[in-house]
Amino acid sequence: MIRIASMLLVTTSGASVWAQSKGTAAANGDKTSDMSEVISLRLSPADEPADALRYQFWPPLDQQQPTNAMPFFSRAVLMATTTRIGNSEHQLTHDRHRRWFESPWQPEYEGELREFLKPYRNSLAELDRATDRMQIDYPIVDSTMALDKMYETLLPEVQETRSLARLLRLRAKLEMHAERWDDFTRTVQTLFRLSEMAGHAGEYLVSRLVGLAIANMTLQTIEEASSLKGCPNFYWALASVPSEFLSVRDALDQEILSVNKLARGLQTNPDTPIGAVAARAQLREIIQTVGKLKVLADGRSDDESPSLVQLQAGLVVVSLADESRHFLQTETRWRDCAQQLSDSECVLRAFAIEIDRTTANVLKWAWLPDSIRLQYAHSSSDSLRRLGKSTSGEINPASCVISLVLPATSAACHTEYRWKQALATQATLQAIRDYAAEHQRLPESLNKLDLPAWPDAITGHPFLYHQSAPHTATLTRRERYSGDDIATFSLELTE
Repeated sequence: MIRIASMLLVTTSGASVWAQSKGTAAANGDKTSDMSEVISLRLSPADEPADALRYQFWPPLDQQQPTNAMPFFSRAVLMATTTRIGNSEHQLTHDRHRRWFESPWQPEYEGELREFLKPYRNSLAELDRATDRMQIDYPIVDSTMALDKMYETLLPEVQETRSLARLLRLRAKLEMHAERWDDFTRTVQTLFRLSEMAGHAGEYLVSRLVGLAIANMTLQTIEEASSLKGCPNFYWALASVPSEFLSVRDALDQEILSVNKLARGLQTNPDTPIGAVAARAQLREIIQTVGKLKVLADGRSDDESPSLVQLQAGLVVVSLADESRHFLQTETRWRDCAQQLSDSECVLRAFAIEIDRTTANVLKWAWLPDSIRLQYAHSSSDSLRRLGKSTSGEINPASCVISLVLPATSAACHTEYRWKQALATQATLQAIRDYAAEHQRLPESLNKLDLPAWPDAITGHPFLYHQSAPHTATLTRRERYSGDDIATFSLELTE
């Protein structure tokens, strides 16, 4: 659902994965402006471990189990929700979030976090049990459910996983500041696996977006740890994470199928006429479903009355009957019998044809190979805009419905590539830490690194890098979206 998806996309990208302190500086590199924000990062030097694969942020192969993780995931969600609801002492309030996540670490936080996490220890233990179980089988929604019921069921649970992710982040904070790096690594494994579980719960785009948000939150945790003296180098730990585990491609395919849930029979109606009564019933069902989706997207609890839905269906038929009949006369299947169809069936049949065609034109761009998919992601939005008007200049109802039901495919594609870009950024920073441990300074260029820098996932080319002094440099990535003003990172090497 485009409005819900857009809300989650903003949440995903709104908090900088890298930000520790912010300042304003002149542009440095591709696509930045004089008013671009520069994110200041502190990096501690650390060479790769003697046992290069000691730290892995994805469960090692010899620990992976071919069993289902989702029963433990579901129990963790239920137990955490039960713990939090109705008890303010167990809730991560705004003040607590600001204190523990946004302010510099203070020694007294250790005791506070231990007390806060105590009621959740059983919930987190269930996630720990799920970490090495690599199967994800979670039929929380299925093809028999109506579209609005499917989202009503799916949204609360996948959103609850964000609360679980914050609890794991707090546990990781305790571990990093106590220099318990093996425990920290395990918690990061659990965070990445939680992002996969959330991303594949329901196999719809809303799940993927929540999963990507948690994955980015996990990278923020790793970056915070990398500023601490004594933090190991996590270059190969990051390399162990499969970058494609939250691909949006298959989720977009599921969204194609969901459009046909607007009304029973919309996709399976016979080629012969179904009659005015059946057509009107399907039109009312479409309008009622769309109304419920709008209520869900707006966060309202009210619903439209049956009489209002019937009135709306009648107005649609009156306003679009002639144009729909003319449209069907141009279609081979209906050319010879369009005049015999009722007004309601003309509107329904034209709507169904436009749904199929518009859906295909919007989503086909997501099927391109990864190497060029991002380059053409905007084409899906362009297709919807072009189809938004009918030949007579009137609003095309099929396109209006699709704009509500179908995902923002371009935005979803960019979100996936922002995650890949963030992963590449963190790996490159680890390669810089490795160089600094050997040479006691930052590299003059990324070509000097012993561990290879990863390319910017959005461009496929290296990040821009400039050393301004032995212990300071800037790293510039490609803008993540139009108007992105957080593209340059000021690096400072700590002792």
